[in-house]
This record gives sequence, C-alpha cells and structure tokens, in this order.
Amino acid sequence: MPTDPYVSYTVLGATSVHTHEIEIKKSRFLTLLKRVDSQTSARDFIAETRAQYRDARHHCSAFIIGPAR
Repeated sequence: MPTDPYVSYTVLGATSVHTHEIEIKKSRFLTLLKRVDSQTSARDFIAETRAQYRDARHHCSAFIIGPAR
C-alpha cells in the first residue's frame, strides 16, 4: 500500500496520557488518549481506566495499533 506524502497525522508521546473533559447538560464526558505498542497494552489501559472510573455509566473504547501496512 503506497504512502501518500500529503497525508500526515499526529503521534502521541510515548509516556503521557492526554485527557479532555466537557460537560453537557450536567453529564461529564472524559476522553483519555495513550500511545500503546500492542493490543495487550491497549486492553490493559482500558481496564485501568474502567477501574479508575468504575462509577461511570458508560465506557466507550477504541484503539488502533500501528500504521496501516
């Protein structure tokens, strides 16, 4: 699959967790982003986050491992 030289994207730092929070109609929405190198690391981070925010009514998660090849 050829790489398009005009397409770029941001890669998260290796050690930091990026967060963003908004409130809509008294509901709190929290986003956490972390760079991982494997599916196991991604699932571990999701499990840690669920444990940290176990009182949340909903947990939505997604991950992408590596660039498309």
